[in-house]
Amino acid sequence: MLVAEEQKHSALFRRGLHRLKASPLSGHWSDRIFTRLRRSLGLRTELALFLTAEAVAMPYFVVLARSAPDEVIRGIGTRIALDEEHHLAFQIDQLKQQLASRTLPVRALVFIAWWCVAVGAATVVAVDHGPALRVCGMPVRVYWGAALRSFRRAAGASLSRDLVAPAGRAPTAGVVEESEGPRHG
Repeated sequence: MLVAEEQKHSALFRRGLHRLKASPLSGHWSDRIFTRLRRSLGLRTELALFLTAEAVAMPYFVVLARSAPDEVIRGIGTRIALDEEHHLAFQIDQLKQQLASRTLPVRALVFIAWWCVAVGAATVVAVDHGPALRVCGMPVRVYWGAALRSFRRAAGASLSRDLVAPAGRAPTAGVVEESEGPRHG
């Protein structure tokens, strides 16, 4: 399900690149690593990797939605950001169920390892998409901080033993509205 949805997002980006008369990449080393890890380490790790990728990418999609200079690209950013919000809620729910029985020290170690992966993922996005971020008015360092805050919220919700999100809100509620970045306009 998640892979098929990500393939739809890829197709949307290809259309956006075509509209801008740009060529899509035929592949990227980070995608090969992500795919290899995802397939080799089990379902829990696969969900954790998807959550990492989607949480750190969320501020990028939001800045595209708000500030891309092209209305079609803004539409693509909006569509993907809204889809990712639903994906994150699902991933958080699944991981929360799987991690709830772990002790606090184990959950802390999981977070530390997970954080290292998130820092790497946010760095790859910042470097590879820096020009697009700048065109949208978001400095790379601002994106990087927003990406790690987005990850921290999602990972924290996954590792929490609370069965209900605070104040009845979904753990990802408002992530699109709360993400930093300029608005087109």
